[in-house]
Amino acid sequence: MTDISVLEVYSADDMMDAEFIRHVLAEQGIQARIIGESLQTIIGNLPAVWVTPRIWVCEEDFAQAEILVDEAKTEQRRRAALRKEWTCSHCGETNTADFEICWSCQEEDETQPSPHSKP
Repeated sequence: MTDISVLEVYSADDMMDAEFIRHVLAEQGIQARIIGESLQTIIGNLPAVWVTPRIWVCEEDFAQAEILVDEAKTEQRRRAALRKEWTCSHCGETNTADFEICWSCQEEDETQPSPHSKP
């Protein structure tokens, strides 16, 4: 992305969020770069808004990237709203709603739709 105009399309909560969005864009053929990933180590010394990872894309991809980011985050919120605390059918451990995979045995919650399936 050198010598090409780039724009910030998304400010992530953390690196996991940034990687998720980068992957969503990459699946649609949009090259994205995470800026500020190494700044996560200095949170607390600077305001969080200065050190959160940001996703940048080429100007020509910006409009489509904005749509894809909005769709991905909307779907992520929709799925989160449907989730409830669950008990793993493999190991019996209780998992909070924010876990889609058991924290203890890493098996998927079979009672919920797969995060990769369409509603």
